[in-house]
Amino acid sequence: MNEQSVYLHRILVVIKLDADRLFERISERYPEYIGIYSLKRTRDHFSRIFDNRFSQLEIRELAVIAPELNVALDNFYSLSEQMNWYLYTTEDLPQAMSDRVLRYISELKSMLETINIHIEAELSS
Repeated sequence: MNEQSVYLHRILVVIKLDADRLFERISERYPEYIGIYSLKRTRDHFSRIFDNRFSQLEIRELAVIAPELNVALDNFYSLSEQMNWYLYTTEDLPQAMSDRVLRYISELKSMLETINIHIEAELSS
């Protein structure tokens, strides 16, 4: 494995872990963060749910990744940001909010599966 392959491998592993953990926080903590919002009407806790490392990557790191994977990553992280914005700005009642969050989670799950297929293909080549 040459130096560039090692570099790509490391970036892919970090991205995979980041996307997986972000999705886990969004999906598994869903009852908690909706519950906190419903009871306290605070949005302070959302930043901890949506924190990710992908937003800290530089163009040079993304440039070594296959274009198809970059598109899949952009779709996933854009939707998670859209969900975050919705949660910060919504005036929906908790039940409507919960329904919409479940739709976001369903879409994110599908997008994460696509990301993982691309990453596994790149890691195995």
